[in-house]
Amino acid sequence: MSDVLDYLREHGDKGLAEEPFNEVDNLALCQVSYLDFSGVVPGLGRGDVTVREAWESYARVQGTDGIYGLTGMGTPFAPFVLQAMAAGRRFAGARMGDFLQVMAPARHEQFAAVRFSLGDGTTYVAYRGTDNSLDGWREDFMLSYEVVAAQRDALAYLRRVARSARGRIRVGGHSKGGNLAAFAVAFLPDELGGRVSEVWCNDSPGFDRGVVDFRRLEAIAGRTRLLTPEYSVVGALLEHVVEPEYVVSADKGIGQHSMMSWQVEGARLARGRGMAPEAARVDALFSQLVGSRDLAGRQAFVGDVFGALAATGATTTDEFGAMGPAAVETVVAHLGTRDPATRGQVRDVLLSLGGGAVVSAVTEPFGAGIGAGTGAGAEAGEEGAVVPAADEVSLEGMRRHRERRERAQSRMAPVAAIGAITRSEVLRSSVLLAVGILILANANVPTPVLGYAMVATAGVYAAFLLVRYVMARRSGADADPEDLAIGILTAVPVLAVVFLRVAVSLLYNLVLGGALLVWGIKLARQEHVRGAREFVAALRHARMLDGLLAIVLGVLLLVNPTQLDLYSQIMAGIYVGWHGVWGLITR
Repeated sequence: MSDVLDYLREHGDKGLAEEPFNEVDNLALCQVSYLDFSGVVPGLGRGDVTVREAWESYARVQGTDGIYGLTGMGTPFAPFVLQAMAAGRRFAGARMGDFLQVMAPARHEQFAAVRFSLGDGTTYVAYRGTDNSLDGWREDFMLSYEVVAAQRDALAYLRRVARSARGRIRVGGHSKGGNLAAFAVAFLPDELGGRVSEVWCNDSPGFDRGVVDFRRLEAIAGRTRLLTPEYSVVGALLEHVVEPEYVVSADKGIGQHSMMSWQVEGARLARGRGMAPEAARVDALFSQLVGSRDLAGRQAFVGDVFGALAATGATTTDEFGAMGPAAVETVVAHLGTRDPATRGQVRDVLLSLGGGAVVSAVTEPFGAGIGAGTGAGAEAGEEGAVVPAADEVSLEGMRRHRERRERAQSRMAPVAAIGAITRSEVLRSSVLLAVGILILANANVPTPVLGYAMVATAGVYAAFLLVRYVMARRSGADADPEDLAIGILTAVPVLAVVFLRVAVSLLYNLVLGGALLVWGIKLARQEHVRGAREFVAALRHARMLDGLLAIVLGVLLLVNPTQLDLYSQIMAGIYVGWHGVWGLITR
């Protein structure tokens, strides 16, 4: 069988009059919508360019990394789809315009769309699906309890494009993009909606009856096509008004979500037999997690899960996947819920989606087998080559580019290792554990060696945190305010010992004790404990234990702020050491 690239190579010179628009053409346009056309395709109402012009400009603007270095569910092979479209008579002269891209983390929105004016006089509006940002994935889950910002933007976008476009309109998208397409067409004013002839939903999530008026969706059911692979997770989310048409994928598991793996026979997609049992299992897990809650419960649950994901430090699925299966345990450990069944279900869902890999696993499995004949000029990937010209881009070039980048990274391995250590949670947790042990060993014992060791360790740790914070700020990376706060709080008593020859100060203990007390109460209140039974259950959760230790230490510091007595020393050692142990467990 073949794929989208093979189809474009074999059918690319057949005009739409000779071979009418089909479902594979729909895939190609949706795949291209994943590209960042900033500075390439004009924005809303600012004209248009041909597909060939868009490809040549994209290759020039994006350069080597923008063509060969893309990652995520939709993007790795999208440049080659655009290149193949530009090479054939079928799409080369089609015009692209009205490019719009919105990234708004504050409201968890990820949205993009582009308009194609095709050679048969029709218009195709393509909505981008979820990219590899966790905000984009969070918005997918938000569909279960509210109309999201991307849906509202999709409707406004289609309303504006439909008023200026001529002839029939097709609307489609992949993943969340298909959901946006169906929503926008369903709620389009009747005088505009009647011009939409087809709605393409390519493995896209559905809707919830408590959120969206299904009568509007049912009104467009006759024009809606839902294409899904046999292992469909995203396309099985929530409820659809049409039955899915299952297609064959060359990949496995969640990798089947990628349209580049869908198999083509002639001018149509190869049909599958139905949903795979493994996908049905994951779908059942999602149904238990989401369907068993009301809208408010879903909102709280989604916030809890993605708050736990944020605890890993990842902002994209690629970063999360690189952390391995341990990242799954970190998420589960940071979940606010104490219900063991829910925690187990979340773990099962994340592991079922490929362990830690989740979506990023689909960026590598195709290799040179996908569309192997597309493009020319393997010299584009030669060592030391300049940015390839538009007609020199090839899949072989991408392979060589990745190999060259991996070799360069291997040469920098020692430097990277040192950098990784300075950024590692393992180092931070190990130092915390060491400080905790030293505090406990030095509790009420006037041994100067232990005291000096404790002060020296704390000083190194404080310097490490402060340097890391300053370097992150200077490099433009995300600086962790916790590094600054803990670094300063750790440095103050160290400086007091070194310069003032006193262990602690009254003011410092008052400030630190008050801060720990407030922090501990905040953590404990998040558990919403009601009664002794729930309290005992909550003690098994790290957040409650952390809160109680902070409260006790805070109270001890406030009761006797002039010095660290035996009890406060012991509690400080336990609290700091506990953070070290917990950091090592969930690293």
